[in-house]
Amino acid sequence: MSESEVDQRESFNTDQQYIAGVYAKSLIDAAEKAGNTEEVLEQLDSFVVDVLGGIPKMAAAFDSIRVSEADKSKLIDSSIGGKADKTLVHFLKVLNRHGRLDCIRAINRSAKIQFNELKGRVEAFVTVADDLSESLEGEIKQKLKTMLGKEVILNVSKDSAIIGGMIVKVGDTVYDSSVANQLQQLRETTMDRTMQKVRSSFDSFAVESDNENN
Repeated sequence: MSESEVDQRESFNTDQQYIAGVYAKSLIDAAEKAGNTEEVLEQLDSFVVDVLGGIPKMAAAFDSIRVSEADKSKLIDSSIGGKADKTLVHFLKVLNRHGRLDCIRAINRSAKIQFNELKGRVEAFVTVADDLSESLEGEIKQKLKTMLGKEVILNVSKDSAIIGGMIVKVGDTVYDSSVANQLQQLRETTMDRTMQKVRSSFDSFAVESDNENN
């Protein structure tokens, strides 16, 4: 299961990213010992995307310092207790005890990245204007695999605003070949040339004025 486009673009502050990385590693280590890492991480992603994303009041309660630890623990039990793997349930309660449930989204993202690195994989987010055919999607995946030297997990989303071409995001790197970006670059280039002409004309005028005054 993939995060929504909003979750993909969600940014976290430096402290939260660091904390998320530490907790994500702890969860992966615990799940690896239990031998069910993929299942646990899939359940975590589902909890973040489907439960917290689908029930804003619960997400707000987890983020709030006004909601007690005991009440948050009850929310965990009522939402996934008896349904999710006990490793995940225990992990969420540990987060709760340490007052770190507000980091759950960042932890989810970090856990995906860390686990993919362990497996020699990388997640790529591709944004296109229209639906991709299976053959074209496969071609994009293969080219990214060749370029990055890793297995690629491809997440494709649509955005008609980019007009054509595509935007590929891998980690913090963005490859933008969209028509919208090309038009923007053209506009910026044209504006730069116009400003250069204006400056050149102004400089010439200033030189001529100095010569006349002298």
